[in-house]
This record gives sequence, C-alpha cells and structure tokens, in this order.
Amino acid sequence: MEAVVKKADEGYLAIFERQFHHSVEQVWNWLTQPEKLSEWLAEAEVELKEGAPFTLTFTKTEGNVMAGTVQKIEVPYVFEFIWETDSPEASLVHWELQNKGQGCQLYFTQNFSDPTHLPTMLAGWHVHLEMLSSSLDGKELDFPWDRWEELHIYYAEKIAAAFI
Repeated sequence: MEAVVKKADEGYLAIFERQFHHSVEQVWNWLTQPEKLSEWLAEAEVELKEGAPFTLTFTKTEGNVMAGTVQKIEVPYVFEFIWETDSPEASLVHWELQNKGQGCQLYFTQNFSDPTHLPTMLAGWHVHLEMLSSSLDGKELDFPWDRWEELHIYYAEKIAAAFI
C-alpha cells in the first residue's frame, strides 16, 4: 500500500497503513524490541518510557544514526518518538496498532516541513514496512536497494506533481 501525503498546518504529514495477519502484541514486539527492530529497520537503543532517549543506527543501509526521544507509549498500541535531524525542525514519528480481524492494522505517520525530503523518506519507510512484513513471516532480508530506487522515483514524481 502506498503512502498518502497530506498538507498539514506546518508542512506535510506522511501516512502509511498496513494490515498484518499477526496480533497486535506480535507486531508491537517488532516495533519496540531492539533485537526485532534490527531485523527490519535498524540497530536500536530504546527504553520504553516517555522521555527516554531513542537511537536508531541504520546498519542495513548507509549507517546513518537517528537520535530521538520517546514521546508516548501505550503498550501495546501506541509508540511515538521525536526524530531529530540536522535541520532545525524535528519530526514526530507515530506508530499505532489496532486489532482487526485475525490480525492487526498498523497506522504510521511522520510530519515533515520540507517536501523535497519526502520522496527519500517515503521510499525508505515503504521498503522498511515491506521488510517488517517479511520479518514477521520469518524471512530475513538485506536492504532492497533496487526496490528503494523504484519507489524513490515513483514518490518523487508523485510529490512533484502534488506539492512542488
């Protein structure tokens, strides 16, 4: 499922939704436990406590480091953190899980002030969510650069047509 981007009061809001045939608790573990996060997203240092530091090191890609702060925890439904960047504005990342049928629905949002960063971010999250799905199913993957490149081109065209 592709991302939706909406104009927000201060910039843009990227939205992804995914349906999983896994329980809320299972998906929660993959979103919050360092040993699970490392399989589909990045090496993580996290304490599930509001105000705690949160660090991601993207060893499957270029080794970028994201530092942030946990903003909200509602086990096992909501995990929210500030994504601090080199730019003046930090970005809020929000994960929310809801029971749905035999599995769960994942809602993801992240805000951005500059639309020129959206294609890179959207392609990255899109690929990482595909990797999450595969990891939940027991498949280990390397980062799929070809898929990322394809999605980056797609989202760049989509964003340029809509917002730039």
